[in-house]
Amino acid sequence: MPGFTDLRWQQMTDKLNDDPERWGCPVRRDDSVVIGSFNALKLGKDNNSDKRWEFLERFVSRFDLIAIQEVMDDLSGIRRLQRDCGSKFELLVSDTTGAAPGDGGLKERLAFLYHRDRIELKELVSDITYDRSNIAKNLHRDIDLWTQFFKDFDDTNAARVAQGKKKISLSKKSLPAFLDFIRTPHCAAFVIKGKGSGDDIEFLALNAHTLYGNSKKERKREFDALFEWLVKRAKSRDTMYFKNMIILADLNMMFNNADTQLSDIIKKIHDLGSHFFADDGDVRVNFPFLDVHPDETQLFNTNARSNQTFDHVAFFVDPDEHNLPLESANRNAGKTNGVEDLNAYNYGVFNFVELASETLHGTNYFSLTDDQQDSLISRINDDVSDHMPIWARIPIPGAS
Repeated sequence: MPGFTDLRWQQMTDKLNDDPERWGCPVRRDDSVVIGSFNALKLGKDNNSDKRWEFLERFVSRFDLIAIQEVMDDLSGIRRLQRDCGSKFELLVSDTTGAAPGDGGLKERLAFLYHRDRIELKELVSDITYDRSNIAKNLHRDIDLWTQFFKDFDDTNAARVAQGKKKISLSKKSLPAFLDFIRTPHCAAFVIKGKGSGDDIEFLALNAHTLYGNSKKERKREFDALFEWLVKRAKSRDTMYFKNMIILADLNMMFNNADTQLSDIIKKIHDLGSHFFADDGDVRVNFPFLDVHPDETQLFNTNARSNQTFDHVAFFVDPDEHNLPLESANRNAGKTNGVEDLNAYNYGVFNFVELASETLHGTNYFSLTDDQQDSLISRINDDVSDHMPIWARIPIPGAS
């Protein structure tokens, strides 16, 4: 399926420029910052059409800090995006993760783009470590599955050798149970500078792309492992570099049975939070994209097909921090004291699928036939991504 023509790109860009907020695209404002996350679907070489890069720049440059997943080993694409966003944008990128050098599998980097006049990078930049004792514990828990897995693997290769065929490698096999993160999460310390007498907001930003895979059980265990790492780390906040943490990530949560699975995930978050954070003085956890925004009737969908909430901005807020949103703030997103406020805490999704649907078909995505939806999604996946960017607006302390 061919991608968009230059004419269609220009039409979408013009429509976006006319009214960006109609499509959920954030606008930079003096008294607030916009942070967010975007799975850019194999963002590699910069050999796509110029119009495609112009479209990416139109929305990425509106963020003050954006975590980008699926950046490929070839950095020319992300470097072009950084350059297109302007001289104020800085790039921070991990090494490849997801497979060892020379092995099969999708190797990707995790990147941060940030506006240096609005967001300050501090000294700490690191991967999230998961020590050997935890891996051993996970192996022991599912030892029967692993024993059978390796027996089947050895039997398969023995049969292939007997037939004169080449052995298959472990990198080609789906593992039977969760051991460790499929892609090592990446983190960095940032500061939102307060204005006047306003306090700075200091936080550790966590960029992650958790397992999708075929096993829902394994996917859930990886999410649980990441969440447990965060809440346990937050318990040692007296020695943390910064006490606040913000997840900017593709967490690959699946809601095929939305009512059940969503409630299970929310219960898991609350149960873990209450287990580790039992006192009034403990860290508070806020996953706004698991709450229905006050201007919406259902959860924001973040994948291009608009049927899943894969991507998340989530806050782990120190009790002494009054400038990051708690869960109660989600009910009043976009308002201050009940009055609409363009610089108030808010969150949303840039729905470029609706933008493309209105441009190509003159109607919304859900009014299209199944064939039209499939064709549109194929084009969007080829030229933009299978995920839509998500964002949260944070008021700058001390701003008027």
